[in-house]
Parts: sequence; C-alpha cells; structure tokens
Amino acid sequence: MFLPCGLVFYVIYFYTLKEFFKVFIEAQVFNAKSLKRLRIFFYINLIPLVYAVVLTIYQVLQNGKFKFEEDQGIAMFHLFIVFLVYLYMDIIKKGNEIQEENDLTI
Repeated sequence: MFLPCGLVFYVIYFYTLKEFFKVFIEAQVFNAKSLKRLRIFFYINLIPLVYAVVLTIYQVLQNGKFKFEEDQGIAMFHLFIVFLVYLYMDIIKKGNEIQEENDLTI
C-alpha cells in the first residue's frame, strides 16, 4: 500500500474523508447528497480489504502458510471504518425517509 498507487489511493481517500466530515456540518444532514458522500467513502474503504484478501491468498499459495503483515493490519482498520460508515449510512437513510414522510404529510 505504500507504493505510488497506494499514495494516490490515500490522496483520494483523504479527499473523500473531507467530504465525509462535511456531511455532519451541513444545515440539512438528511438528504441524498449526504448519503451519496457516505456511500462513496464506504466503497473507498472496501478497496484495502479487497487488496488484503488478494495479498493473503497470494501469500498462502506462494509460501503455503499465512503470515500477518502490516497490510492486513491496515485492512482491519479499514474494516472497522466500513462498519462505522455503514451505521452512519443507515442513520442518514432512515432520517431521510422520515424527513420525506413528514414533508409529504405537511
């Protein structure tokens, strides 16, 4: 993950992280734009997980054994972030539905 493509990934990652934090300072949080920002950040965090799975499979096929490396640790950190972002997405989605229902009844 520290190769030039890893650096490009983390440039994109921190840009989407900035957009993720913008969700919580907007005047209206429960909207489709906020949900889109969270979804993009969610998918960006899945990329290191896929990378770690492929790396692990390659490592096991080549060496015949599993050795925990730094890349798998980084992927586990991203897995934790994926769970948190999923919870935020669920809250925003439900809040958006409730807000739309209230807008229809008024």
